[in-house]
Amino acid sequence: MPTWREKTCLGEPRLLPTNEKSQATALWLCQCRALQIRTFHVTWFTFWCCFVAWFSTANLWTYMKADLGLSDVDRAIAGGCSVGSAVIGRLITGAACQKYGCRVVYTVLPLLGVLSLVGMASVQERFGFIIASFCLGFIGSSFVITSIHTTLMFSGRTVGAANAIAAGCGNFGAGCSNAILPLVVVRLNSYGVRDAHAWRGSLAVPAALLLLCSPLYWFGTQDTPRGNLSRRGYDVSGGEKAQPAQHVPWSRALTDIRVWSLVLAYAGCFGVELTVVRFSVGFYISDFGTSVEIAGLIILSFSVMTLVGRPLGGALSDLVSHWSRHGIQARAYALFFFMLVEAITIGLYSLSKTVDSLVYSVTLLVIFSGFVQMCEGLVFAVVPFVQSELTGLVCGMVGAGGNIGAVLFAFGLYTFVPTHISYTTSWYVIGGFVLVASLGVLLIRFSEEERAVAARLSKTIQLNLQDDGDGEGRQNGLAHSTETL
Repeated sequence: MPTWREKTCLGEPRLLPTNEKSQATALWLCQCRALQIRTFHVTWFTFWCCFVAWFSTANLWTYMKADLGLSDVDRAIAGGCSVGSAVIGRLITGAACQKYGCRVVYTVLPLLGVLSLVGMASVQERFGFIIASFCLGFIGSSFVITSIHTTLMFSGRTVGAANAIAAGCGNFGAGCSNAILPLVVVRLNSYGVRDAHAWRGSLAVPAALLLLCSPLYWFGTQDTPRGNLSRRGYDVSGGEKAQPAQHVPWSRALTDIRVWSLVLAYAGCFGVELTVVRFSVGFYISDFGTSVEIAGLIILSFSVMTLVGRPLGGALSDLVSHWSRHGIQARAYALFFFMLVEAITIGLYSLSKTVDSLVYSVTLLVIFSGFVQMCEGLVFAVVPFVQSELTGLVCGMVGAGGNIGAVLFAFGLYTFVPTHISYTTSWYVIGGFVLVASLGVLLIRFSEEERAVAARLSKTIQLNLQDDGDGEGRQNGLAHSTETL
């Protein structure tokens, strides 16, 4: 009877249906012996740890402000620097993954994050806080590596869902950090540790997680389904191991209007998420009078939606691509529609203070978060099909777009909030930005050739095997290609 236990070109058991590039065409999350699924779980866990570290200071602000004598302007500047360094980091890591592979880059990045956390725990004044925030921001580039690695491991049939689930689990780290680290501070206080030392000690939690991730990634993954990249590099789009990568000029990505449309779209969803996570704590404390702990739990409800919304967006993109007569073009149509809905829900959330109801605000926050997360999943379900020979660079550029959006909001809006403009006004501005970004998505078009290639790579190479009694199975007939249903 048919089985998937035939050997790969590297001599390992193939435990998943794959396409001609050995990319998985099914997302069987419990099949951890399969390289693609093992890599999937390791990469989302590493991403989660990195985001716990990146947002580790977001809800420790009250303690840091009192200890270091900081102002709200210092917070806005540090937040902008943190997100700005993530922009630089995402561009660098995207190019580095293109050349050296995800395994090397993701082994090094958590170690750099540990050094940044040590620096943050050692700061004594305003300038040191801003510099440490800038250095810590580089770990925000972890998202790009996760997106590239899942794109290489999964075919077009499942890449949207794989990218979205991995990114959703990883992004949840931001909310976990906001909820957990203040509780660690409170626990340390119960042992007699003063606030000035307790917030510094709480940073040991994300540092320990990052130290775990480096060896886990090095020993638990490989760059592509067919092997690791050499220093010369192999085809990062997942081609044969024996074929060196062909040089593709980066100008192809830099001059492609579709890439810039996706950059703008990601600024309108992930940039919004970063802004909410970093600044909405102040909104609920100042406008609704909640405590720091309650505000952190409210923002956690926003982040929890990433576990549902983002995977739903990616899976929806895969679904419409498969069943629509427009093929991968339907992915762009779905992205446009849901970004439009996101803009509308942000407008409704902006009425929170007018309605003056915490229940209304939190309810709209959760709904608005769901559409934000869906749009993030939809964006990176389109990315693998735009300039696929430059997957690393495109992922880096689009990922950086989310951070650029957050930088614009941090410096352009939240240096003036709440002293010059209200939080309500800032939400209206953000909603208008998302509306413009949704219109930019309409510029994304795929050629007939690109649609044909995407359709071919969503097919499974199935071998008819017959168990010969020793558990290994043997080939019984010729290989043939079939579409998985």
